[in-house]
Amino acid sequence: TLPEGVTTICDEAFAYCDSLTDVYYGGTEEQWSKISIDSSNQSLTGATIHYNYNENNEILDYITYEIIDGEVTITGCDTSISGEFIIPASIEGYPVTSIGDWAFYECFNLINMQFL
Repeated sequence: TLPEGVTTICDEAFAYCDSLTDVYYGGTEEQWSKISIDSSNQSLTGATIHYNYNENNEILDYITYEIIDGEVTITGCDTSISGEFIIPASIEGYPVTSIGDWAFYECFNLINMQFL
């Protein structure tokens, strides 16, 4: 997943990523076309680009949160979640700034977590 704020992808950033087939991009096709993609990134430029990707849609099925004073606090998580979980930089346009007490309590099958 590439956030819509990316403006440059430098030389060989995705060199030899031969298994890369899909890229999920948060911005529009027009925004993608303005990204400066330097040389030797054929794996990236040959992949299928999915525009306007918003991983929050799936994530919101598993978490609870509250918005106070324009900031998001994650307050809980469905304990059935498993594998990798990505905490987005924003929800509903507000920045995620806090993970509340016990928010991921008893999420035994959670293996990997990313903060965007």
